[in-house]
Amino acid sequence: MDLRLAGASDDLKDTLDYAAAYAAVRGVVEGGRGRPVSLAAAAGGAGGSGGGGGARPCALVEQVAQRCADALLAMDARVRAVRVGVRKPHVAVEGVVDSLGVEVLRRR
Repeated sequence: MDLRLAGASDDLKDTLDYAAAYAAVRGVVEGGRGRPVSLAAAAGGAGGSGGGGGARPCALVEQVAQRCADALLAMDARVRAVRVGVRKPHVAVEGVVDSLGVEVLRRR
């Protein structure tokens, strides 16, 4: 999204509504029901509420990132690309790590 117009106008209509973007991502992560998306290790996932609207739960952080990217791109046709990072704390791996995660870049 070209932000030059917003920089000159100082008008919300000339940029992405970041509160709406936050709400869209929160809806994906919480599944629209106030519960975190399931990141169960098993294929197909178990538990959690999914990406909202009755969507199946996410088994992978990659799926959460993809759903967030899709939601952000759908918000405004002026958005040409998004970069989404998702981290999962407290992962069951050998070694000392704070979290594991992914970053995806999606373009129109």
